[in-house]
Amino acid sequence: MPLTPTARPVDEAHEAALERLLLRACVLELGATQRQVVELRLFHDWSADEIAQHVGLGVDHVQRVIVEAVSRARHRRGDVHPWEVPALPVQTVAAVLGA
Repeated sequence: MPLTPTARPVDEAHEAALERLLLRACVLELGATQRQVVELRLFHDWSADEIAQHVGLGVDHVQRVIVEAVSRARHRRGDVHPWEVPALPVQTVAAVLGA
């Protein structure tokens, strides 16, 4: 009988590190504005609000770019299993969905 992995709790530092890893993995594939958003998040650790003010976009758009970049990198990395990559924070997803 094959072993089934169990979900493990992930702390915020681990989640942030994985987000940075995934953003780094796809930063060169993005368009200029998207790349600027991701680089400000990745290399300067700016919040979505700070990035939005700097690049002249709405906060929702900035969060959507970050979520899409992380999702794209996750999808492309076939070596990452779902239980190894934590979900995005609920508040980020809620903000993108407009909840």
